[in-house]
Amino acid sequence: MLADGSESIVERRYTVLYSTDSKLPVNKWHRIETNLQTTQIRNLKSMQTYFLKVAASNSVGTGPFSELTPVIVKFGGSSCLLQLHNTRKSRPLSFSRELEFGPSQDHLDLGGCPTESCINCRSTNNKVPAQPLSFRGLSLSPTQIFLNWTTPPVAQDVTLEDYLIRYRNAPDESTQSEPIGVPVAATSESFILENLMPNTTYHISIAARTKFGLGVAAQIQVRTASN
Repeated sequence: MLADGSESIVERRYTVLYSTDSKLPVNKWHRIETNLQTTQIRNLKSMQTYFLKVAASNSVGTGPFSELTPVIVKFGGSSCLLQLHNTRKSRPLSFSRELEFGPSQDHLDLGGCPTESCINCRSTNNKVPAQPLSFRGLSLSPTQIFLNWTTPPVAQDVTLEDYLIRYRNAPDESTQSEPIGVPVAATSESFILENLMPNTTYHISIAARTKFGLGVAAQIQVRTASN
């Protein structure tokens, strides 16, 4: 019983929505219904940013969805475990810092999960931008690669400052070079890399940046045309 004499209402069910595109209509997001406080999202893509939101429901009705939360599936991962809370004062989706993996990484709060499950995915700071979307590259000539992408979502009170493109040629492991960094204006959604070597594979990444830091990089490989 509560202090005012009314009967306590127990939240019994959760709705988890997730998508790689935060702009999609809600009816096109993947949906999970569960009455468990721990649930696992499977068949995810490694090194991909997913957006999640959770709502709790009980016999009275369904509450509002939580704040949109970006989650990164780390390299080699294909699933993401979520710890859901049934207290009204806390967000349904909870994260905790695991010092075992270093102070710079935030991992999902799984309530004592096995190590191999804990590191499959991690949260991002909401003020650090998510991964740029639809990152693609095309060789325009033996010495040029055209890049284009879609601006990632950022928090309403945060301004995108710029992008950082990094690229290097790596025909094989023995000839890997240090990446070259190129800043690109925040208003841009395309860029041309120039003065490249013909018939060479380039590893290229792009990350958005705010004053709070550099976001997660999207990565591709593009081979320049032959002479």
